[in-house]
Amino acid sequence: RARERFEDAYDEPTVEAFHEWRKRVKYHRYHVRLLQGCWEGPMRARREALHSLSDRLGEAHDLAVLGDELTGLELDVDVRGVIQALIDRRREALRRAARPLARRLFVEDEGALTRRFEAAWRAAREGEVDAIRLVE
Repeated sequence: RARERFEDAYDEPTVEAFHEWRKRVKYHRYHVRLLQGCWEGPMRARREALHSLSDRLGEAHDLAVLGDELTGLELDVDVRGVIQALIDRRREALRRAARPLARRLFVEDEGALTRRFEAAWRAAREGEVDAIRLVE
């Protein structure tokens, strides 16, 4: 679902689409954390990358909310414009930074990722540490 929301967010880059994507990234991060024991290093690395991605998306969303709040403040039009421009520039930078990270995280389709996680889980349950390395 995170992979699908990633595609949706860049196909139609709305605040809502990016927020939905962020939620799915966080859910996926929680799932990876649950599986971390079956393949410590790679799962930790994936979880940390997902955390970094969700932080970027979260900051972008917070900035969108801040921009919305500007409309309710009594600000000089020029000041409001400068603040909004800074917000928009930072949000765009965060979205640009999120994209290559997401491409690496979601390079596999869900079937391939599931098979890789299942193989790691089975190998860990059987105590076959060397089998985990084969999946890498």
